[in-house]
Amino acid sequence: MIKYIMNDQHKGIIFSQKKDVYHNLSYTLVDNLCINYLTTYRGYIKAIRKLFKINRGIPIVLSESLILFPIKSVIDYDNVWINYVAIKAVQFKDSTLSIRFYDDTTLQVKYSKHQYTVTKKRIEVILKYKRTL
Repeated sequence: MIKYIMNDQHKGIIFSQKKDVYHNLSYTLVDNLCINYLTTYRGYIKAIRKLFKINRGIPIVLSESLILFPIKSVIDYDNVWINYVAIKAVQFKDSTLSIRFYDDTTLQVKYSKHQYTVTKKRIEVILKYKRTL
């Protein structure tokens, strides 16, 4: 299971049980994942904007086991995509989110409790909609 995706020295890295390094940046990796689920990143974003009137911080709900959300603007080099489904627990301190994944690894990112709460609600709304299809 993918835990998160980030950039490192002009390469994208997918962290799962192991660390997979790719020659594409994280944005392209996420677009390729979308294509695996018969959409594109831009197509998905366009649909979400039209259906839910969400313009920024849009979570990518591809399946019940792959729900990615960005912690910054998707075009920022230091953006990290977190797989919501891989999260076991979260803790907040000031504007830092500490994530514990199911394999007990951790990741700390700058992401406020408010941002996380908004993202979580958006994920629930999108999942509920997709389950009705």
